[in-house]
Amino acid sequence: IIGGNITSDGNSSVTRRGLIYSTSNITDTTSTIGGGLIINGNGIGAFTSTVSSLIPNTTYYVKAFAINSVGISYSTQIYFKTLAIIKQFTNFITMNIFIQKT
Repeated sequence: IIGGNITSDGNSSVTRRGLIYSTSNITDTTSTIGGGLIINGNGIGAFTSTVSSLIPNTTYYVKAFAINSVGISYSTQIYFKTLAIIKQFTNFITMNIFIQKT
């Protein structure tokens, strides 16, 4: 789970906000090599997004962004490294749970 917090709109409503993540340094909204672009609504305030299908033992770079009529603004870039896979499961058990009204 990664997120951001838009604290100011610069006197123009934020029309798009989200996150960019990549396995390379991020320089603009197309810097999504090995990653992606996540749009997470509009307006100011905190937001989070769930990212899945990350590559094990890999460094990812992330920036939050906000867009309005004035332009685009980015957060400071942060990075994290995913854990290596310790054990893979080949068999799965499915459990069905039934709730009965009494």
